[in-house]
Amino acid sequence: MDWKIASIGALLCWGVYAIFGDEAGKIHGEKVSLVFEALAFVLLSLIVISGSTTDFSRVTRNSFVLASLMGLSSAIGFYLLLYALRVSPGNLSLIIVITGAYPLITVLVSYFRGANMCSYQWIGVIFVSIGIILINLPEKIIKMIAS
Repeated sequence: MDWKIASIGALLCWGVYAIFGDEAGKIHGEKVSLVFEALAFVLLSLIVISGSTTDFSRVTRNSFVLASLMGLSSAIGFYLLLYALRVSPGNLSLIIVITGAYPLITVLVSYFRGANMCSYQWIGVIFVSIGIILINLPEKIIKMIAS
């Protein structure tokens, strides 16, 4: 599969999963949703690795630790997202914008780890940061700025 198709597929899946999580979490809570998420990961993992278990022979101690930290970060982040969706008074779009800005963290950490970033990438980081600030401004302040 081409990386562009895979990227668009991920975008679409992540674009709707919070809506499903929001609705389900209102019915049964974020803890139950987290269990369903984990079961879905296990099921998908079993389907994906069926017939190609040779990749496990390349696991090292370092890759095991890094992959475990990745999984733990993902699970904790997903749980916190579900929790925010449940306790929020109807701020689904705001929560998704804030949590969807996670690439900012990735970009900044990558930069401090030595990744090269060109000027248009920094401009993107600035625009996303400004967008998050504007979305979080109270309506009173927005009206004051606009007038």
